[in-house]
Amino acid sequence: MTDRGATQIFEAAGWTIRGKHTPGEEGTVGESGRYAIRTTEKLLGTETVFELNDEELNMKVYARKVPSPGRAAELIEEYGAPAEISDVTPGKVPMVPPGTEEDR
Repeated sequence: MTDRGATQIFEAAGWTIRGKHTPGEEGTVGESGRYAIRTTEKLLGTETVFELNDEELNMKVYARKVPSPGRAAELIEEYGAPAEISDVTPGKVPMVPPGTEEDR
């Protein structure tokens, strides 16, 4: 996914695009308060997934669709894992179950 495509999708879902990246971040990053979203293709080969991150609690989860910031907060609370655990434990990537990304 291109940065331009991600920017459009993130903004349509209610995210604000982060102007400057923190060290180590790649691609487009959307933010809303303490929550952030970014694209990644490192997890499932070439399939784009979206990392949802609670930057205050350092929790994250991955989704296949872009949720609104409010829904992202719910998904992180329900399915998230500490970022440091999911970063160092291959095969233990916290994924949102299919079909649960949409707003309720």
